[in-house]
Amino acid sequence: RSELVIDPATGDLVGEREITTEVQDGIPAGTVTGETVVTRSLVDAVPSSVVDIAQVWDCNVALDGATACTP
Repeated sequence: RSELVIDPATGDLVGEREITTEVQDGIPAGTVTGETVVTRSLVDAVPSSVVDIAQVWDCNVALDGATACTP
């Protein structure tokens, strides 16, 4: 099962986790098998180390709601 963790005070996404719903490869049901924590901070500028590796994609939404992106 995939769960999104939302801060009830702000509505911000603060994390996500994957949980087994049945025994899987010997892992008991209810075990957290993966998690991500989301943090944010305000900066004056994007660090050059981030700009150097960033990929900019052009995305468009079609009339049927499908999204297509190209680098």
